[in-house]
Amino acid sequence: LRFPILRALDLSGCSHMTGAWLRDLEHHTTITRLNLERCPRLFPQRESNYWIYISSAEQLQHLSVADNPHFSDEDLGLTYELENLRSLSLRGCRGLTTEGVMVFGQGPAFARHLTSLDLSQLDRIQDACLAGL
Repeated sequence: LRFPILRALDLSGCSHMTGAWLRDLEHHTTITRLNLERCPRLFPQRESNYWIYISSAEQLQHLSVADNPHFSDEDLGLTYELENLRSLSLRGCRGLTTEGVMVFGQGPAFARHLTSLDLSQLDRIQDACLAGL
């Protein structure tokens, strides 16, 4: 894809998309809104492509990874790189734990800019998580 002024990209429900595709997004540094909801093959691979894209997404303000059961605490830690992140949807990401969300809540990006955080439908999150936010 070569869209030099692309601001929003919705890939929700792309159930066959893997992390290899994200490598191509590295050049789209103008994206401010990215929807990766319900992309179950994206995160379990532990490829470096998600990491590569996140490190180049300087303008990203809105990110949704909702309903990706393999999205983990490790993946969440990568959002520290997103200095302009304003909203993050983690709804239904069953790979997240109380500890991971608590550490995220104490991180630099969260404290500076985040105005919306969706933690709904997280089965492994306990009360202590909310106290840490």
